[in-house]
Amino acid sequence: MAGHKYLDENSVCTKTYTILKEIRDWLK
Repeated sequence: MAGHKYLDENSVCTKTYTILKEIRDWLK
């Protein structure tokens, strides 16, 4: 169960990183 929670948190981090990257590219 702990491993599944880790995957969920990692997914959130990946989504956040992707969104921030898209915003940076859009603001250029």
